[in-house]
Amino acid sequence: MRMVLFKTGWMNYYQGQTKDDRLIGGGQYVAEHHAGHEVFNFLPSGDMCFGNVQPANDGQIRLEKIDNAFAEQESIDGVTVVWCATDPEDGGIKVCGWYKNATIYRNWESLPDNIREIRKKGGVTHYKVSSSDAYLIRPKYRDYVIPRATKEICGFGRSQIRYLVDEKCETLKDELSKFIDGFVSSGKRLVNLLDPMENQDAEPNIGLGPSDPGVEEEAIRIATGFYVGNGYTVRSVETDNRGWDLQASKGDKTLKIEVKGLSGTVCSIGLTPNEYRAFHSVGDDYRLFIVTSCKDNPISFIGKRLNGKFAFFNVATKEKFECQEVEVKSAFILLGNEIT
Repeated sequence: MRMVLFKTGWMNYYQGQTKDDRLIGGGQYVAEHHAGHEVFNFLPSGDMCFGNVQPANDGQIRLEKIDNAFAEQESIDGVTVVWCATDPEDGGIKVCGWYKNATIYRNWESLPDNIREIRKKGGVTHYKVSSSDAYLIRPKYRDYVIPRATKEICGFGRSQIRYLVDEKCETLKDELSKFIDGFVSSGKRLVNLLDPMENQDAEPNIGLGPSDPGVEEEAIRIATGFYVGNGYTVRSVETDNRGWDLQASKGDKTLKIEVKGLSGTVCSIGLTPNEYRAFHSVGDDYRLFIVTSCKDNPISFIGKRLNGKFAFFNVATKEKFECQEVEVKSAFILLGNEIT
């Protein structure tokens, strides 16, 4: 079996940074930019995951160190990629998940056009690995520790990549193969990549892109103030994982409101599968309240589904505009132009 170990920063779900799931560790690039290319490693697009790891020096993955027959090739197929990260709690390098039957590229590959525009807002435009057979371990079950490398022990050194070419790595390779096979048979310990919160006792509201907690809090404050000012009684349900953040009641009507805060003027937000299901199940009483330029010059928009699209109304001017929908598995991304 072809196998390689990749080390990245630590996240719970690797489906984009949010207020509850930030990239921790991952090397100098992450420390400098507060983001990393691995943040979407387990966000499916169609039936594929596109992953990233940061090779040293020239940015190339040495395919010949995975299989020496590929010394002159630009890609290699049929590889088991084991994704690892340093646990921020105890400092051990843990197995977080794996891609089976992955394709690894020597150099950076551009993401497909349909997701490139979405992910580049999170700083990701290229990838190193792709697979339609991805598995991510729920955080509390990540207990397989990869050792630190010594002269006698196969493990991670300073590099983010561990090629298992040395004879001393055969034992680790065999143990990992057995671990993966046994883990897959116990599906409850794995994340459902289409709905990370399914059967999870973890944080709600996992999103699809970078998030600033201060922006989110300000957006909630603005949305609450708007509905209170219009005679509604407003209650926060942010921690209930219902698929919306606020409930606003007036008379016999109760609105379910999902709030999204943005620091800039570009309307680009994500709905998780849970939020998208809630939008359809609640129907006409579901509202999407978006606040752009939260910390500078906030502008509020209220959206609901009309004729198969999200129609938004500027709270101040009542101007209407629509956003295009692009499907990413069961989640949907809303794309729009700059709001002026």
